[in-house]
Amino acid sequence: MSIPLASRWSTCGFPCVLCFLLVACGPAGQDQGESRVETKEQSPQPPPSPGDADPRVEKARKIVGSKPAEARAILGAVLVDHPGSLQARFLVAFSWHRQKRYEKARRGFEEILNSGAVFPGSENILHFHGWALYHLGRLREAEVAFRRHAEAAPLVAATWFGLGLIALEDGRLDEAESFLLKARDLQGRSLKRKIEFAKTVARLGEVYELQGRLDLARGQFEEATRTWPRHYNAHYKLSRVLLRMGEREAAEAALKLHQEISRGAKG
Repeated sequence: MSIPLASRWSTCGFPCVLCFLLVACGPAGQDQGESRVETKEQSPQPPPSPGDADPRVEKARKIVGSKPAEARAILGAVLVDHPGSLQARFLVAFSWHRQKRYEKARRGFEEILNSGAVFPGSENILHFHGWALYHLGRLREAEVAFRRHAEAAPLVAATWFGLGLIALEDGRLDEAESFLLKARDLQGRSLKRKIEFAKTVARLGEVYELQGRLDLARGQFEEATRTWPRHYNAHYKLSRVLLRMGEREAAEAALKLHQEISRGAKG
């Protein structure tokens, strides 16, 4: 099976993931609603690169999620004065990522990765690099980046989710199940992360449906719709499973909800 490239970001979710790991550009990144992201081996943090302490870098970091072009302009000025600022270079690449300019983002992330530079939170560049590659359709390279990041920072749920999506697309259903369960367990049921959790369990439902484990698939789709009632894709997938189980009336009700929510989303 394959997810159309143009719809990958909307289907995989986790748009805010690209924001929460920005904290990782300071000491030891954190995920919203999660405990500290721990690397495999704790080691002394390297000193900041020249220019990282420039207050304009922090100003850009605060707005890059909502105003990426404005942040990039600020960072451009920083790099004129401090061309060696690793934080500024990372944030420029991230700003392109926020605007879905994935090729520009990929090149920026790879420039830092290929330099071998190490700075506080630098292991998380692999996470963003993986998603940029994913959206460019370079799934094998994305998987390598995600695996490397999962080894360095194993408590980032979105990286396991990315691995689960790639395994699902490849038809490696047992691996997909394992990765998605890991993401689900890390997300928990935090109210701050209910959309991400709902999208993860919906993908897990797809795995179970493809495996023919319809009761488990139904349970995951129902949990997704309870957690995030406006997850119209989960309502549709639930209707499909219910129909296969012979529960036509329930399937029609789920399909009706899917259609109503879908129309509202497009409106």
